[in-house]
Amino acid sequence: MPPSETAQPPRGDELLPLSPEVMSRFTALEPDKRDSMKLILAVLSLLAMGGRYDPKRSLPPPPSLSKGQEIMLDHLMERLDDLSQVGTLCPPVEEATKTLGSARFDYCGEPVMVMEELVAEKVIPVWPKIGEAAVQPVMSYLPSGMAEMLEDPRNCLRPEWEWPETPHRSRVMASQDEWDKIVEAGFARGLMKPLEEDEVFRDRKGQKVLNGAGGVRKLKKIGGEERQMQRFISNLIPANEYHTLLSGGDRYLPYLGQLTLLEQTEEETYLVDSEDFCSCFNLFTLPDSWLWSRWGG
Repeated sequence: MPPSETAQPPRGDELLPLSPEVMSRFTALEPDKRDSMKLILAVLSLLAMGGRYDPKRSLPPPPSLSKGQEIMLDHLMERLDDLSQVGTLCPPVEEATKTLGSARFDYCGEPVMVMEELVAEKVIPVWPKIGEAAVQPVMSYLPSGMAEMLEDPRNCLRPEWEWPETPHRSRVMASQDEWDKIVEAGFARGLMKPLEEDEVFRDRKGQKVLNGAGGVRKLKKIGGEERQMQRFISNLIPANEYHTLLSGGDRYLPYLGQLTLLEQTEEETYLVDSEDFCSCFNLFTLPDSWLWSRWGG
């Protein structure tokens, strides 16, 4: 806190915690909505107390609500009305517990997506339409040094003495019938192209280096309805073992945390806007030299 400022009183104009019993005063509210509001206030108040019950801060309902608390309760009741109009209800606790229990998270708290068997009717609708995929040559967006490196795939190979003794195995997680449908749709969109047998990249022992593929769940709105589809994932681990890392300028890319280093006056407001390209990885193409894999032999 700046030296010129003084600490606020323990309660001051805080909105929370606020005893759920305050809802008993709202007699015009239907009983079921009153109970729901009590639950909402109980959860929000617990979070306001740091996620644990604090008897020093859990006070009885005040004689009168502050203006801010009245606005807060009006807002929460409006949102509760919105939720009551939604036809889809929350699953039972047992079902939600089972779903959450099956989830896996990495050390950073990010969810670990489990690869699934590919299903064509779940993959293809997520891709751009024919004529809208593979439409931008990536070379025109690269600085000269990286463009020169990607122009000839041999520039991206590790020295042979760094190659693994045996290529890593990665399978395509799909039945032959489903895979045929996916390949046909990928070829029509320019996302896949055929290779002859002798054009497949091989290690120094002549063994083929073959990548795999799978799918992860993806929710997508189709015809106004949210459906569970699949994001097509190329498993490039086998090929990556033979490639060197690209030296690019990604360390200079801006990120939101940098704004914390800037001083802002009371009259200033920072606006941040960002949006991903839809199906970004399917929009760009590499030079045709990446198709002919005999350069690796």
